[in-house]
Amino acid sequence: RLGTWYLGEAHYWLGLNRLHLLQFDLANDEAIAARTFLPMDPLVDKLSGRVAVARNELERAEREFRAAVAHFAGRQTRDCETGYYLASVLVMQRKWPEGAQRFGEALPCYVEDEQAARRRIAEIEAADLPAERKVRLVAAKQRGIAALQSQQARAAYNGAVAYANLGDKEKA
Repeated sequence: RLGTWYLGEAHYWLGLNRLHLLQFDLANDEAIAARTFLPMDPLVDKLSGRVAVARNELERAEREFRAAVAHFAGRQTRDCETGYYLASVLVMQRKWPEGAQRFGEALPCYVEDEQAARRRIAEIEAADLPAERKVRLVAAKQRGIAALQSQQARAAYNGAVAYANLGDKEKA
């Protein structure tokens, strides 16, 4: 009765859940179906790229992540994970120079997200909220910051490995 309004989103979420359940072929089918309804959605591109990596289709994964990066940029936004995934796929294909560069671009993206989370903590602490709610909200943000710091370390390490494979020990 609703027509096709939410079919793209439904296929996207089914695909993401199938990916998490390690049902890669079904996830791929859902990503293809989602693209039918959301042809320029960067999240669909990102999902398709992740599915392609899981299926060891690295060239396809690279194309999907490149499309996602371009679509995010077209929306004047960014997604740190997508850049990291693109860098990872490039390194998997031994495309060391661009992989190193992309990891280098992912690192400040994660730093910016960490800084935004710290600003949000300050806002929460200054807000007129019950104390126990503030504690829960701040704790959640701090867990997010820890995850962002881990991604910063991974991006720095993987970028260094790529530069080392290029023989550029100074940049590594």
